[in-house]
Amino acid sequence: MQVQEASEFYREEFKDSLLYRTLADEERDEDLRKEFIRIHAIEARHADFWRRFLERRGVRPERVRVGRLSLWFVRLLRRISPALTSSLLEFNEMSAIIRYYDFYRAYDLSEEEREELREIIVDEIEHEKFFSGKKRLFGAENVRDMVLGINDGLVEILGVVTGLSAVYVTRPDLVGMSGLVVGVAGALSMASGSFISVRSQRQVNETRVRLKAILRELRAESIEVEEVKESELKSALYTGIAYLCGVALPVAPYFLAETTAEALPISLLLSAALLVFVGSLISLLSGISVKKKALEMLVAGMGTAFLSYLFGTLIASLFHVPVQ
Repeated sequence: MQVQEASEFYREEFKDSLLYRTLADEERDEDLRKEFIRIHAIEARHADFWRRFLERRGVRPERVRVGRLSLWFVRLLRRISPALTSSLLEFNEMSAIIRYYDFYRAYDLSEEEREELREIIVDEIEHEKFFSGKKRLFGAENVRDMVLGINDGLVEILGVVTGLSAVYVTRPDLVGMSGLVVGVAGALSMASGSFISVRSQRQVNETRVRLKAILRELRAESIEVEEVKESELKSALYTGIAYLCGVALPVAPYFLAETTAEALPISLLLSAALLVFVGSLISLLSGISVKKKALEMLVAGMGTAFLSYLFGTLIASLFHVPVQ
């Protein structure tokens, strides 16, 4: 078990080293490029530690193969959203810290190995703090607003159009218009709620600034008072526009099809693809399993659609709604 884990650590450190080298080669910001190069060298040193660790136990590490697709994805993500890239890298470092610490506690190591591993853990903590800071600098909070806004708009309107599909079988245009009206109202509501929430937080922060002044006056500066700075207007725009983006996919097919029977499968398929994509982004921002979160989002979204369709069928039956 010890050798198996060490082999996996070696592969991951080797891949991370190559990843940071790739990011450095394409980075235009000189300071950030130098930081990537520095971390690349540190990760290469970590990989060398695990290689030596295995060789001392009579195991020759296998050649590490790095898929071009994974490197291409990270480069693409870096260009699209530095905030998401920082979240992904931060998650990688957090995962390494926890796993290395568990390894440090679980197995008997030589004093030299124990000291080297302790230094590696400290390195990973420093990297995690660096990417956490970059994430805030690049505005990960607004990216999170956008992602969650898309998810809310998608799931809510998918439920609306799916439920109405059971009622207005021959009027997909009516279903589409209804979904669009509800979607716009929802976007305005979400944007307004986000604006009020962030504005309230800013007002709390203003009180905290005054509290800091009081603490300084009382010579109690050692007590930390956290401040969270965020633009309420920017947050509202991100949330509202993202919500409308989430509305677009499930609604669009209803304006192109002749019956809801034709529109519904396309709407569900497009929505499922977006749910998997949004789930992946949320996992990167939250530091949890991509596969688990994507599956969770897909099951929740499709479950909502299924129950909404059953409810629409029930309403049409109870109130004897004629097929339209």
